[in-house]
Amino acid sequence: MLVTLTGLGAVAEVTPDGVEGVVPVGPDARGLAQLGDDVYVSRWRSAEGGGTVWRLDAGLAVAAELGLA
Repeated sequence: MLVTLTGLGAVAEVTPDGVEGVVPVGPDARGLAQLGDDVYVSRWRSAEGGGTVWRLDAGLAVAAELGLA
């Protein structure tokens, strides 16, 4: 299971045994969505220049930072 850690700007992979890993993405990480093997993380508060969505690949590495104007 994945959860956002808004205060840390990260996503954590959590199992019944505890936290398996933490992936830093960027400030105010909030929403999660999965599309195929990719996970998308949205930002809660947009920066002045527009919103941000991060795409994590199947290995939970940040594959792209998508700017939304």
